[in-house]
Amino acid sequence: MSPFTHFHAGSPLNRLSWLRSSPQFLTAALLSKRAQWVLFHSGNPLLNTTVRESSLARLSTAQVLPLLGPAPYFAQGTAPGTHASAPDHILEHAGDADQRSEEDRKIIDTARIHGPTIAFLGLDEREPELQLSKPEQAPEVFPGTDIAGVPWFALDVTEVESDLLDPLIHPNFRFALTRPGTLADFSVFDAALFSQGRSILDWNSRYKFCPACGSPFYSLWSGWKTACSTLLPWNAAKPGQKPCPSGKGLNNYTHPRTDIAIIVTVVDEAREKVLLGRGRRYPPLSYSALAGFLEPSETLEDAVRREIWEESGVKLGDVAYHSCQPWPYPSTLMTGFFASADSTKPINLNLDHELEDAKWFTREEVLKVLAHPNGVGFAPLNPKLEYPTFRIPPQSAIAGVMISQWARGEWKPFAGDPLSDYAAITGGMAKI
Repeated sequence: MSPFTHFHAGSPLNRLSWLRSSPQFLTAALLSKRAQWVLFHSGNPLLNTTVRESSLARLSTAQVLPLLGPAPYFAQGTAPGTHASAPDHILEHAGDADQRSEEDRKIIDTARIHGPTIAFLGLDEREPELQLSKPEQAPEVFPGTDIAGVPWFALDVTEVESDLLDPLIHPNFRFALTRPGTLADFSVFDAALFSQGRSILDWNSRYKFCPACGSPFYSLWSGWKTACSTLLPWNAAKPGQKPCPSGKGLNNYTHPRTDIAIIVTVVDEAREKVLLGRGRRYPPLSYSALAGFLEPSETLEDAVRREIWEESGVKLGDVAYHSCQPWPYPSTLMTGFFASADSTKPINLNLDHELEDAKWFTREEVLKVLAHPNGVGFAPLNPKLEYPTFRIPPQSAIAGVMISQWARGEWKPFAGDPLSDYAAITGGMAKI
């Protein structure tokens, strides 16, 4: 159990996932006078540089309404401005809106077919003055719930016409080209909003066609699900066309994708050296913990041992879990581990050829880098600055956190080590 919150994590928003299927709730939240919006263009967030060097720009619903297209914003019909439950937008077998089957409701109740992608991020309940569940709306809108707070949405404006978008861009607003570490001075709240918004909008933008039949997808649940457009009641099958298999059973919807990766800080048996690698695309002098993606039918523990062996030829001893971090490039969960290995054994980079270099660094060497004003960071080198002999990731990355914690003696992960945090938590079960 980690005693801190990683960058991109720790969002205070209540995601209210069970209400994403309610068009009444989504519409009420969207039209709230206190709703807040963050905008993304090609995955890059709109920043407000008047607040601080890097702060997400906040827009109101009134400001973004011109970008959304005509109402309804959810449960849309065949054309912009039409409702999915209108008589001319449902098949005869579906009947009127009150007689539609449960499957019909799932398919069209929160359908967003027209306009830019909207993602409901959640409700900030730290400001409960906003009361969404008015007595006259209960119980049909928010059954059994009392909803209060500030709704937050993310909006993808990549395909919005410039004549609509430009009037919103304040002189101190700009879309920032984001790379790992470039937004490291975000507040905890902004970093979490950015991570969630970027990840869900990126998923919507990259997965636009049904993997079962190739037909276009459309958005459901305010960005959190997608479905095949052939399932819509008004899309009658063409002669000889079989129903899309995605309409049956558990294949009914696709879910936002999160790719799990392991990242491992390998230390020697004496706990005085750390194994760091340099990827072929890293900026000059940059070294980090070794990492890789989880493969199908593989546990995290198996992936840790396989990836370290494939990248460095090093066989591991003890393995201990540290923590995990959302990494929105595009949507990865970095799962951190410490591991021990014999530093006297040779390193072999000729198995998968992913690393340009890997070597063992002493605690003293790492501490000198941490003390250097330009020793941490992902950015390319500035020729006007001086640098140490190597650099490590910043504290906004889980690798930087684990490396610095080891170097400063702040985290001793293995049972039997003095003051072992891991041993205290697990009762001494450090080997995986």
